[in-house]
Amino acid sequence: MPAKNHLNPQQIEKLQQALREEKKANIREKILILLLLNDGKTQSKIADFLGCSVNKVSGASHFGKYIKLKVDR
Repeated sequence: MPAKNHLNPQQIEKLQQALREEKKANIREKILILLLLNDGKTQSKIADFLGCSVNKVSGASHFGKYIKLKVDR
């Protein structure tokens, strides 16, 4: 699990913008998971909050590596 505040302010801003603008629900959910992980929420707390499995939350952290590359551009 990423450490709290692992994203810089520019990355957070871009992810929040993407969260507002993304049309695909599954992508919005992954972005939300990344932001919640950045806030220091545990994977189990996020899974409870979203009503999904911990495996899904864990998988979103791998998506984070992909999206981070796009956000850093």
